[in-house]
Amino acid sequence: MSTPAQIGRMLYTWRQRGGQACLDLAARALFALPTEQARHVLVWRLGSLGDGVCAVPALSTLRRHWPEARFSLLTHRGGSGRVRLDQLLPKGWFEEVLDYTDRPMSEVWRWLRTRSFDLLVVLPPWGRSLHRHLRDMACFRLAGIRCAIGWQYDPMPRPARWTHPPDELPTEAERLLHILRKHGFEPLHDQLRLSPNAPSRTRTDALLARHHLTRPFVVLAPGASRPWNRWPIERFVQVAQAFAERLAIVVAGGREDRQAGRLLHQTTGAIDLTGRLDPRDTVALLTRAALFIGNDSGPAHLAHAVGCPAVVVSSAWEWPGRWFRPGDRLIVLRRDDLPCHWCHKGCAAASCIRAIPVEEVIAAGQTLLQRQRAKGPDRGMGSDTTS
Repeated sequence: MSTPAQIGRMLYTWRQRGGQACLDLAARALFALPTEQARHVLVWRLGSLGDGVCAVPALSTLRRHWPEARFSLLTHRGGSGRVRLDQLLPKGWFEEVLDYTDRPMSEVWRWLRTRSFDLLVVLPPWGRSLHRHLRDMACFRLAGIRCAIGWQYDPMPRPARWTHPPDELPTEAERLLHILRKHGFEPLHDQLRLSPNAPSRTRTDALLARHHLTRPFVVLAPGASRPWNRWPIERFVQVAQAFAERLAIVVAGGREDRQAGRLLHQTTGAIDLTGRLDPRDTVALLTRAALFIGNDSGPAHLAHAVGCPAVVVSSAWEWPGRWFRPGDRLIVLRRDDLPCHWCHKGCAAASCIRAIPVEEVIAAGQTLLQRQRAKGPDRGMGSDTTS
């Protein structure tokens, strides 16, 4: 007899395959495939900082395939004040950006109608429903888009806790590259790679110099956009106190994290840089850091992308491995043994992330530092290591 987990996985597979077949049929009916060099490409990618970081390998693949093309971006950040994808890339990477977070759809419609895009490349979020995909297709076609690729259906698991992840679950970055591979785009590599530009290095070095920071430091990132992804701030205080004797403590995050930054500064003497760094500056900061410890959030994705040794404290609301694959420089701490794990909706109680003890986070940080010592000098001020 099949177990609930086997039944859940079987139902998910049927939904995914059936929905994808429907999507492929609609795409063939509405859009043509590109047959020549694309001159003006529209990329549609939703989400904030973490979603943007995961899209970088796919964007690099597109740029390498069409080096002379002009690229534009259509995006929705999911909320005002969040980081857009184009803010991670060099200026001029996208010729034009339309962020419709706070704009009426009529303005988006006019914008699409007045541009002559040769191709739409869809980099869809995981879990987007089938009816939204079909609605999106109709809207883009009615707006004058003739060629489009990238329609991919990856449904939310239902029933949630019964549906176990596939044996080989791709990370978000790998999933987007798989979408492009289906259309003949072969990436050079599938790893996240970000490096700071010269202005960001200069600004960040000057900021650290003003704080007289001359010894190795650990970056703490206590913020997260979803409340169930936030480990309690008082535990970050304990982590900072545990590492303060050996390492300087730097707190990073957005303006919304300033209260947490002030608390860490007042209780541990940490250098509070919350709200003072843009994404490129944060990349520069993380290339200098000996260690990163933070929630499953945008800064954690940046740390992973630059190769900074990172401890990510994660809730268990999604499948393990969806965003991060642990490795030599990355330890992901989760509790997937709770009855409510893999709910795929989150909750105010945040029981799964609160179940991770301080001692486990400290031990993981010390493990990464020991690994780096065994390989060579600690990362820190003066280090120029990037991935």
